Amino acid sequence: MTLADANFKDTDLEEADFNGAEMEDVNFMGAYLKKSIFFCASLDSVNFKSADLQGSNFEGAEINDATFENTLLRNVNFDCVRFNNVNFKGANIQGATFNCVDLTSIDLSVAIR
Repeated sequence: MTLADANFKDTDLEEADFNGAEMEDVNFMGAYLKKSIFFCASLDSVNFKSADLQGSNFEGAEINDATFENTLLRNVNFDCVRFNNVNFKGANIQGATFNCVDLTSIDLSVAIR
């Protein structure tokens, strides 16, 4: 699945399956994406600001130039994700996993743990 310049602002997409999707310039601002799957997805310039992604799975994804600012990320699986220029300012990452991730490429210091 390829998505470019799509707008899902404030949309209810609970348990959406974006497995292996290629996304560029996609807006999920304020979207409800609880328990969604982004397994091995390629996410470029994706906006998750203020979204609810609790329990979602990003394992093996590549995320570039994206924002998770003020996003609910409780119990999200970020295992083996490749991050580049990703903003987690104000994000709630309680219970989220970051196994096999190079944490030097992201700043979690302002995230809520």
